[in-house]
Amino acid sequence: MNVEEEARKRALEHVAKLVQRPDQLDRIGEMKKKSERKKAAVEAMLRTGVQSQLEGIRTAIAQLRSAADDVVAVETEATRIRESLKPFLALQRKMAALREWSERHDQYAAAIENLRLIVEMHEIVAESRTALMNGKLLLVHKNIMDLERARDELMYEVHKLNSATAEKDKKSLLMLFKDVDDLVLLLWKEIGSILKRCLVMTQDAERKEGPTILVSVLRIIEREQRIDQYYKDRQIPMNKFMPPGRPRNWKDAALSIIGLSVRERVIDSQIEDNRATEKAWLARSLECTRIHVVADLLMARNLSATCFPPDYQMYDRFVGMYHESVQRKLQGLIEDDRQGGLQKAEIVQLLKWIKEYTNDKLLGDRRLNLSPMDIVAEDPLLPPPVMVQMQEK
Repeated sequence: MNVEEEARKRALEHVAKLVQRPDQLDRIGEMKKKSERKKAAVEAMLRTGVQSQLEGIRTAIAQLRSAADDVVAVETEATRIRESLKPFLALQRKMAALREWSERHDQYAAAIENLRLIVEMHEIVAESRTALMNGKLLLVHKNIMDLERARDELMYEVHKLNSATAEKDKKSLLMLFKDVDDLVLLLWKEIGSILKRCLVMTQDAERKEGPTILVSVLRIIEREQRIDQYYKDRQIPMNKFMPPGRPRNWKDAALSIIGLSVRERVIDSQIEDNRATEKAWLARSLECTRIHVVADLLMARNLSATCFPPDYQMYDRFVGMYHESVQRKLQGLIEDDRQGGLQKAEIVQLLKWIKEYTNDKLLGDRRLNLSPMDIVAEDPLLPPPVMVQMQEK
């Protein structure tokens, strides 16, 4: 059966469905018109769809032609650019000699500057000692960096030669720059003295002398950290050169000094031990400790912490240092108790003080902005077994 016959058959079936009763014959004309309108609408839709497809094809063909033209234009321009860059290859070879002379000039300039520093070294060291006495720490450190740079560059050149006399030459350079090493020790001694008094110095915030000196010290430490890192990064398997005395790790040493000063402050807060003549010696000692810890942490939060770089997280460090120092002090009292040095009333006073450690009289003070319960939960003042033993007494 061909397509035309199939269509005729379907049409007859469709008409049979529409005209099932004799009275529907009168509507044949209306049905015919309706079918013609539907046919016309479908044909219009088909024409629109075909026309849209044709427009899309025409646009695509136009774009393909334009793209082909663009490819040709880009290729032509790229060829022109390659041709125009060819002279630069020859220019690069011509400039090689100039580059070599420029590098040699830089080396000569550095050598002249190093020679000047060596000649004037004793004068610079003397001026630096005077500046150190006058509190000009940044100037002293700048002079040290200049002198050490000259020494380290010379030692690096000797190190690269790897000759039989290399070690002897290095020792000679160390002797030549011995005054510089002595100056570094003097500077670090002064820095350590300032760090020990960092909390007290920041009380002079109105005149800004204390905080200014502390900030200068921290800038010097940060410089030293960068220099340490520079030489660490330069080390490769074929080159293990490290200047003498490095890495200095002044940041770690500075934090150790501050921690030691905190322990000393907590210990110094203890009044004279008159337990033989005064019954309330322990209560007075613990009260002095409480007052000093709160006052120092307030200073640390409001003043010292603002002087340190953010990555130091210095206030958190101060809290940890004071917490550890209080632990040490209490452990000392526990040792006294084991030797029979504490009375029952004094043990009660000690337990009461430990209980109040987290309330608003100490770490719970709102001005400190701490979470005392978390601190004690993570690191108790005394081990739980010790607390149990004391409570049983």
